[in-house]
Amino acid sequence: MSDESFGATKQEIRFFMGKAFEVSVGYIGALVAVAAAAKLGVVEPLALSLHAEGITFLSASVMFLNFTYLTVATACTFATLKRGYYILLYDTTKAREGTDSPRQWEVFLRNPDHPLFKWSLLNKVAWETENYYMLPLFVLIAVTSSAAFVIGWQADNDLSAHLTLSIMVVLHIVPIGGLFATVVLGARCRQNATAHKQQSALPDQGEASGDVDAC
Repeated sequence: MSDESFGATKQEIRFFMGKAFEVSVGYIGALVAVAAAAKLGVVEPLALSLHAEGITFLSASVMFLNFTYLTVATACTFATLKRGYYILLYDTTKAREGTDSPRQWEVFLRNPDHPLFKWSLLNKVAWETENYYMLPLFVLIAVTSSAAFVIGWQADNDLSAHLTLSIMVVLHIVPIGGLFATVVLGARCRQNATAHKQQSALPDQGEASGDVDAC
């Protein structure tokens, strides 16, 4: 991997990481805006203009907002991991004096040389601390989408309302599948980083053969 290629990949990683954080902040702001609109009585007239019950319209809006956020956040996270995985697989550059190779950085992100704790599981959990800001949002999405579906379904017996809510549920399958793929890719990256670290710890074969010849 050339310096130019790594530079472009690094810029892409930075871009997607930034977007993942931005969309998380935007999602919270959008939820607050929806709650404020409901409290101010804006939702009911808008729902009536669409020939829908206010509670059904609000429920569908929350579910669609959750679907949109989960899709974008998962896509950005997957894109970041995918580029890191590319570096782990194909970077063959050697570290120059005073610098690290791109692969060394990716390995360090997933498998540090100096663990924080003695216990392996605790160290793995602690090392991912900066990524946990999304976990409460995912829990919030699961709770609000489930609650919105149940409330909206019970509040309106109209077939079109039930169909709309059902479509919102089906749409959630797409980002959930993407989230599963992201978890799998993250595990694959950690496995590759661990394997590379173990391989790097082995003595260089060329040096070993040279030592044998010298003897």
